[in-house]
Amino acid sequence: MPGQRPAPTTAAQPLPDEHTRLLPAAAPAAAPQQTPWPMVITLMTSTIAISVGLINFNRYLMQPGRFPYPAALTMTHMIFCSVLSGVLRLACPGLFPTVVSGNLKLDARFYLKGVFPIAVFFATTLILSNMVYAHLSIAFIQMLKETGVVTTYILSLMTGLEIFSIRHLQVIVCLLVGAALATAGELHFSWIGFAIQMSSQISDCSRIVLQSIMLDGHKMDAMSYVYLVSPVCFATLAIVLGVMRLLPAESVPTSLAIPQATLIHEWAWIVLANCALAFCLNLSSTLLIQKSGPMIYIFTGVLKDIVAVLSGVFIIQDVVTMLQIVAFSLQIVGIFTWGLLKDDPSKFENGILPGLFHHAQRLLTSSRQADKNCAESRLAKAA
Repeated sequence: MPGQRPAPTTAAQPLPDEHTRLLPAAAPAAAPQQTPWPMVITLMTSTIAISVGLINFNRYLMQPGRFPYPAALTMTHMIFCSVLSGVLRLACPGLFPTVVSGNLKLDARFYLKGVFPIAVFFATTLILSNMVYAHLSIAFIQMLKETGVVTTYILSLMTGLEIFSIRHLQVIVCLLVGAALATAGELHFSWIGFAIQMSSQISDCSRIVLQSIMLDGHKMDAMSYVYLVSPVCFATLAIVLGVMRLLPAESVPTSLAIPQATLIHEWAWIVLANCALAFCLNLSSTLLIQKSGPMIYIFTGVLKDIVAVLSGVFIIQDVVTMLQIVAFSLQIVGIFTWGLLKDDPSKFENGILPGLFHHAQRLLTSSRQADKNCAESRLAKAA
């Protein structure tokens, strides 16, 4: 990469919305070989379950007659995350390797030129990504989110973080075709919802690129991200909502309004439960990253996307056409290939299919080796 900077990845995405999860800018380079597979599978399952649960929880809250105040909900998340991450920082500093390592100089310049712009994009992403639930189905939103890597790649090329690659272009074409087919097959298409979702993705992708520039070669773990960004997000949102409060009520959109005290009291415990679920997702993701490698992390993200769409279809009764099923299948293959391509580009020098075949062999070998290590460990304990 030019400038000796690693390319950003969209394998990880911020909370409370699914594709804006508070996750790291890049997956770790190495996986601990000694981690038992049952533990990895448990972490994968919990991460997927919490993530999909959070998506549906947010959609539930955003419906009219409940708590359709995305800015207020986001600010509550930031308060919750700031307090809890601060407590965990004191109690379990090992969960915050980026902060405790000393590789980043956490001074005023770092916060003003690095954290603050990222926090602005992050807060914007969270608000927009919750607003869209009132306009589009979960299944269709998830399909549109799969194009996030395309936006990130284009912005990365513009900022010099990426270099053009024919393999990247092949995957991008696959993702764009899938998105076009999914849009064409949507029965309840909304231009307002589409515009909100695309704006949310552009904001999130801008955050990812800015984060890569800010870190300049360093990787940030999920909990450190929460610890550093959440307080700044809270302060930014508090100022914005404070200004909105001074304006005439009829001129303030619901998305930026502060709910009435009676509504806050009525929904307080449910909103706190939503915040707790969001924080648990960060914690589960952090543990998964620490205990597994890039391929497992990528695979978990792909499975989460599938489960999220299935939950929209079977739980919320979202209508999905056959054309959208084909489109989403194409997108899933593209996202999985993109993650593997970013993990090890050299394996794709001879083409996409040879690269996928190599990674399938590597995953199978790794699984067998892990099973062998676990068996040997049990025999040693028995002896």
